[in-house]
Amino acid sequence: MSAWGSTDGVRCLVACAALCAALWLAGCGAGTSGAVVARVGTTAITSATLAHWVTVLAGGRASVSPARRVLLRRQALELLISARWLLGEADAHRLRPSEQAVALRMRERRKAEFPGGEAEARAFAREAGITAKDLELEARAELASAGLRRLAGAEAGRVSRAQIVAYYAQNPGRFTTPEQRYVSIANRKTKAACERLRREIEARGSVVSSAQRRVGEGRLHMSAGPGHRAVVESALYAYRPYVLTGPVKIARDYFVFKIERVVPARRRPLAEVEGAIRAQLSGEARQRALATFAAAWRAKWSAQTDCRRGYVVPKCRQYVGPPVAEAPLALP
Repeated sequence: MSAWGSTDGVRCLVACAALCAALWLAGCGAGTSGAVVARVGTTAITSATLAHWVTVLAGGRASVSPARRVLLRRQALELLISARWLLGEADAHRLRPSEQAVALRMRERRKAEFPGGEAEARAFAREAGITAKDLELEARAELASAGLRRLAGAEAGRVSRAQIVAYYAQNPGRFTTPEQRYVSIANRKTKAACERLRREIEARGSVVSSAQRRVGEGRLHMSAGPGHRAVVESALYAYRPYVLTGPVKIARDYFVFKIERVVPARRRPLAEVEGAIRAQLSGEARQRALATFAAAWRAKWSAQTDCRRGYVVPKCRQYVGPPVAEAPLALP
């Protein structure tokens, strides 16, 4: 579930909270008035419930354009189905959060999302028609989602020393600082001018003049654009260091230069990067495990989700359109 970043975002997330309450009641046999538009397992989603959440997603407005209403109806039905999937899966793994954890989560959300304090929170709840019980169940859904994520990545996040050593050996470039060269350099537009410049340099014993500056920290400073400078920098690695060189034509100019210092390439030792490799491999493994878990989760619950004609959305068993990407183990 995303953070509340706008009035619409807040309404949407509060809607998610309250729909969790509606689904919980439906599972206990309440909230089943009206024609059934979808079933998730034994839980019915009725036309009355769907119409209510269309209004909630519309920001409380009863009148919207027909095209907008179609979009909101699809979004509301996907929210209702997603909530049932999430809560049902959490119950299947015995991940129902404790009362203490729920109370703490509610306090954290209230503090983060309502800078005006309790008065602001109560005023918003009245405007949106949301009860404290709805918000409590929304907190339960968030905690259930977090529990499922932990479950999915619990084993996958363990990385062995052998995996770290293998990754270090197979990716030398990731841990190697390339050779650095520091150079004194000057350039001219013609070869003849650059030859005269070289004679002047030999006479005074330094490449640097009032018109040219010394290179520092591996960067060339000269009268050339960034693209030209990059070409010159690359070319300098082909020449012998510590000797005056030139005229040499590189790109569109002639250069005379002396490579005065070379810092060899250095590969950082394994001990220095082991922690970073472990964190990277662990994160990647968790992401793969979460994707696998979520795919199985969607397949399981999609097979248990039946939707009436005219109400088919991507989460329904009857859906035959292209796959729709969504965040794993989360409400839309």
